[in-house]
Amino acid sequence: MLAQTIAAPSSTVPFEERRRSVRRPTVCEAWVRSPTDTDDTKIEVTALDLSRHGVGFESRQPLQVNCFYWIELEIGDKQIAQEVRVTSCLESDDLPGVYRVGGKFC
Repeated sequence: MLAQTIAAPSSTVPFEERRRSVRRPTVCEAWVRSPTDTDDTKIEVTALDLSRHGVGFESRQPLQVNCFYWIELEIGDKQIAQEVRVTSCLESDDLPGVYRVGGKFC
């Protein structure tokens, strides 16, 4: 009987390849807000890509990593509203004052 070994996952896998699903380019209007805000203040953002498990968007304000936000997306005549956990927030090299944000759907 032959023994088979399974290689352990490499810790050097690029970030993009660790995603559970492929993000597809989807530019649409979107808004985020804190789920605990009582005044319903929304921050307008631009969604850039969307997948089954998350969304990438640009914001004019930095968002706190590991915090939860409510995001509303308008894709054509469809609307999606879902809670997301911000997984990354980096200022754009090309556009100062614009933050590239990654969020995972809850």
